[in-house]
Amino acid sequence: MYVRYHLNESLLNEARKVLKNRKNIFWIVGGSCSGKSTVGKTIASKFKMLYYDLDEYIFDKYIRRYSKELHPASREWFFAENPLNWALSFSSWEENNEFNVALTVEQLSLFSEDVQEIDRDKAILVDGGITNPAILARVLDAHQICCIKIEDDLCIRIWEDCKERQPMKEMILQLPSPQEKWSKFLDTNVLMNRQIETECRENGIKILYRKDKTTVDDMANEISTLFLKVITEITGKVLIELIRMNYYKISTKLFLNSP
Repeated sequence: MYVRYHLNESLLNEARKVLKNRKNIFWIVGGSCSGKSTVGKTIASKFKMLYYDLDEYIFDKYIRRYSKELHPASREWFFAENPLNWALSFSSWEENNEFNVALTVEQLSLFSEDVQEIDRDKAILVDGGITNPAILARVLDAHQICCIKIEDDLCIRIWEDCKERQPMKEMILQLPSPQEKWSKFLDTNVLMNRQIETECRENGIKILYRKDKTTVDDMANEISTLFLKVITEITGKVLIELIRMNYYKISTKLFLNSP
């Protein structure tokens, strides 16, 4: 079943060209059940940012745009006879993660295409989609990214007990070897959560910890404060540069007009 996938450097470089100069894109990463979407929507609404739910695009709007040449990992997954069963059929976490790396590059490529159609002055808040923040950190500055981390046992408890998560469990329990697939799904989520945390640490991405009692507003305030600090620093640097440039122009004009 397994096809070896590779990181498409050319595709990643094209995405970097678009995204690296967009300092008003902010990204919330994190494992499943961390609350990324809920927190992201809260922040975007409060600060009038464009909200971009990457998971929504991956599982819906991107599908018609996946090509065999540029998006082989996405095509293999979403055009499988049973995409859910396919995703739970990797023989090892290493194989799964190799696929995820290729997939992340393809997603960033499609995202960068959309960004080119968005006003450069519009702040964008993105959440979800990214299983490998190390790849994201190659196209965005680390301070434009933050991670929400929850403990493994809390993640599993939410998947097992949360009413909103039950549809996924029900779908998995309809697959061949249902209990085995459900256990594998939970194990994969834990491994992915740990992978995300490790890559964030290694790339200087801020990690915020969600506890069982952490409220949406608490986490939203913490993240928005972090991102607003970045915006303020960037704005200050731009302002200083503008002042410097204007001072140079005025000085040059005075010099040229002097007797």
